[in-house]
Amino acid sequence: MALGRLKPRRPTVGSSDWDYAYRGDVDQLLTDDQLLEYTNSLTPGMALDLGCGTGGNSVELARRGWSVVGVDIAVKAIEVARKETDSSFGITYEVGDMTKWKGTHSFDLVLISYALPSAGPGRETAIANAADSMLPGGTLIIGEFDASSMSWGKPGDFASIEGMTRSLAAFDVVRVESVPTKPHVHGGFTSHDQSTPARAVIAVASRV
Repeated sequence: MALGRLKPRRPTVGSSDWDYAYRGDVDQLLTDDQLLEYTNSLTPGMALDLGCGTGGNSVELARRGWSVVGVDIAVKAIEVARKETDSSFGITYEVGDMTKWKGTHSFDLVLISYALPSAGPGRETAIANAADSMLPGGTLIIGEFDASSMSWGKPGDFASIEGMTRSLAAFDVVRVESVPTKPHVHGGFTSHDQSTPARAVIAVASRV
């Protein structure tokens, strides 16, 4: 997701709900450097960027030597990603819902940057699908807003250390921590006041 203004709400249903959030003028290839830092110690292989948006993290992973598949539910986001990404990177972009999408590869890395469904069956299914797509020993990296720091949104929109840890029960958890973060938002959202500094729950886990 792009860095910028805070978003007032999170779409939760289908691709049309996310499509309105994307504008090609402001959402082009911006990266989540904070989350990508957790890949620095990994050996490049096959990476899956779930909820890839317009492809910023996918491109950065490709620059670092990863072969990347980017998946997002928003058709407009994938259209921008395909248009703005240099073909020499060899990234494959697909439209898909992370609770249903099934790929043809097994991945060494799955990255989910502020794109999880709300807490509940959809979130659990998305994480289970991520596990199914990974090679044994592969790494899952998730970033999501820490609910305790957010002054907007609906219950379940965000994450907690306890909830994230429970969701990763099938993994070998390396770390789950709450850290300060910048707003991660699309240009299509209007600004919204955030009364407290934003924090993120970041999880790093290995597939057993």
